[in-house]
Amino acid sequence: MSDSITSLGLSSDGAPQFAQLVPARCGFCGLGDGEVARLFQGRDGFICDECVDVCLELLADYRELDSPPPEIKRSWYQRWFGEDTGLVCSFTPHDHESPQGERLFPGPGLQICEQCIRACAALKSGDYSETAV
Repeated sequence: MSDSITSLGLSSDGAPQFAQLVPARCGFCGLGDGEVARLFQGRDGFICDECVDVCLELLADYRELDSPPPEIKRSWYQRWFGEDTGLVCSFTPHDHESPQGERLFPGPGLQICEQCIRACAALKSGDYSETAV
């Protein structure tokens, strides 16, 4: 049996059921496990160490320019009716005590907030005192 196939059990007629395992890939650049040094798993996907570095560089550039990162703009009717835009961090659910803020880095199918970027950077460096999610 191939490494990429796993058994899920038996069907009602007794035949084995199989499923294809999908390799872990970064939701931002598409690189997979083995193509990058490290993948960080969130609740809706993965981000690689290289994309974490890019996000950190963008934050540093905004800080150097003394300019805030772009904010997510919701239309007047979304603000008025309180509609959720779906633009929430794909990595960790945030609560009112620890909000994600307005800064999200968008990927093709998911997004990550500044707080989670900093947490991934702390995990990558091994300095767990930097931030916690």
